[in-house]
Amino acid sequence: MILFHSSYKYAQFMSKKRRTRKEKMAAVTRHDFGSILVAPEVNEIKIETPIAEEVKTQTRIDVRSYAYVVNDIRNTLTITLILIAANIAIFAFLKLKLINLFGIVF
Repeated sequence: MILFHSSYKYAQFMSKKRRTRKEKMAAVTRHDFGSILVAPEVNEIKIETPIAEEVKTQTRIDVRSYAYVVNDIRNTLTITLILIAANIAIFAFLKLKLINLFGIVF
């Protein structure tokens, strides 16, 4: 059986000792990176540009204008009717045995 020293036993479960304010201040002076990180001063020239006045005109959009819907429905119906007509024509040609597609028989 191994016996541990009491301070060793508790030292491994206790948190690390926190630095004091005095120690932190000493570390800051020891690690003085301020001179490295500060860019050299440059004479800045400030140019003021006049801000253009905002034009407050709003274009009124009629929300109830559905002119595009009529055009879309017309195109959809046209394409649908063409596909239905082509389907009926192919069915009639197959039924009358005018054409033979891959051995399909009706």
